[in-house]
Amino acid sequence: TFYHDCCSINVIANTLFPQFINEIVTKPTTLDFVQRQNVFKIEMGVMEQFLTGKFSSDRKLSELSRRLQLPEPLDLPPILVNALLNKFKELLKERLSLQNFDQTAP
Repeated sequence: TFYHDCCSINVIANTLFPQFINEIVTKPTTLDFVQRQNVFKIEMGVMEQFLTGKFSSDRKLSELSRRLQLPEPLDLPPILVNALLNKFKELLKERLSLQNFDQTAP
């Protein structure tokens, strides 16, 4: 339902994304630029799978979604997935110090 989607979006953007991003790499400065690019591409793909409902067996996301009481898989409408992926992309770039990395989301 619309209400359920809005609640999920707020929880995802404000709670899940920061927790997930902080758990990806604790010290991004220990990675070189190519390693950070690789982490970026992989994590964007994982998050897209999670948001679209094409959920893989990524235990980290599964545990976080259960802890935050999110439905699994999310299976959000495409317009919401795009908005959330753009938000996640910016947060992830910032975390990995890739602000100038011009890679589109997978």
